[in-house]
Amino acid sequence: MSQVDSRPERPLLYPDWLQALRPVLLAQSEPVFLVGGIVRDIVRGAEGHDLDLAVARRGMRTAYKLGNALEAPAYALDKARDVGRVVLPGTTIDVARFRGETLVDDLMDRDFTINAMALPAAAEQVSELVDPSGGLADLQNGIIRQVAPTALTSDPVRALRALRLALQLNFAIEPVTWASIAAARPLLPDVSPERLRDELVTALLLPEPAAFLEQLARAGLASHLLPPLADTTAALLTNLARLEAACDGADATALGLPAETMALLAAHWARPVDGGYTGRLPLRLAALLSHLAPAQAEKWLRDYRFSNEVCRHVRLVVAEQGRLLALLPDGSPDRRQIYRYFKGVAAAGLDIAALAIARQLAAEVTSANPAGSLDTLTATLAHHYQHHFSDTIAPTPLLRGDEIMQAFALQPGPLVGELLARLEEEQAAGELKTKKEALVFLSASLNS
Repeated sequence: MSQVDSRPERPLLYPDWLQALRPVLLAQSEPVFLVGGIVRDIVRGAEGHDLDLAVARRGMRTAYKLGNALEAPAYALDKARDVGRVVLPGTTIDVARFRGETLVDDLMDRDFTINAMALPAAAEQVSELVDPSGGLADLQNGIIRQVAPTALTSDPVRALRALRLALQLNFAIEPVTWASIAAARPLLPDVSPERLRDELVTALLLPEPAAFLEQLARAGLASHLLPPLADTTAALLTNLARLEAACDGADATALGLPAETMALLAAHWARPVDGGYTGRLPLRLAALLSHLAPAQAEKWLRDYRFSNEVCRHVRLVVAEQGRLLALLPDGSPDRRQIYRYFKGVAAAGLDIAALAIARQLAAEVTSANPAGSLDTLTATLAHHYQHHFSDTIAPTPLLRGDEIMQAFALQPGPLVGELLARLEEEQAAGELKTKKEALVFLSASLNS
């Protein structure tokens, strides 16, 4: 369990980004309190990234004032609860009016004791912590404990959060809170899909997502939230996380991919995706749902209100995950084969290869490394994707459709599309390099 020095004279350890913001917080006319997870992180000396603030009144107005002072966009997040948000690079600041008449009322309405602590913006010592529910002691002892007996049944999504926090912090859930998780189970259908999705996403992106699935099953929540899982799902997610860690440079010995390939995959998974996510999320969702029919996978995603971009990408990976097998026999595909592999899937082709490697790792078929192995094949595909995209993956057409129609006296129709498709493949294969060669090829195609 994690240990925290609870001596009241211990100085607080603010992360640099928050230390830079404190003068702006202290300049506000209303006293500003840090609340929630950021307080837990400060006391632990951990690097938090988002900031929750509480004020006695005018939460949205305070958010707008902070936005003006920081020259950052601000908007109303929840007008009914008087909550505003400020968006900074890599950080969001949420400002809310107290949930109740006083700060203590606000804290006692929160989920878990370790999240029910507050710090005045001017605080320098742990002794200045506002801690009405014993959160500091639970933080020191590594315990997840609900603030009140109704904390989870009044907001059932907190049951998921308890499981996620226990894994994230390596804490234990105390028995009464475990019982409340079970009591919250039948209430989950009343929670909005978006809130359930957000908590599931946070948990799935943990370094050990399979452990979260195990905890969901232990708590009896899995059948309420997830489709039936395959026996191999946990191992697939575990080894996908291993692959991601290797590509991020955290575990360079995890497998034998070239550094260039690992860097490309890491950049691919760091790309922004609709909904405020990165490419790591659709990859892990594809692993979670890979045993389902594509339509089933997409329905589950849409039920949770994932963006169209995420739904399309995951469905594509699930539907096309077998296309890599066609390239495995010799392991050295030519340009035409590489073009055909990426045709219609584009960047999803990288995730298809990543899932195949994760399956190989799960099957412990990593000691041998023949010429046709997945790592060699993936390196070849990644090299072409990174260095020969405009040549092999998506070549710029040598001829437009109107030029083809004019050259061969054709009317608009499917034939023109077929000729363009043939032309693109021959270009990608390296067979055609000039307009003249393209015209000769099309003439032969039309006369054959």
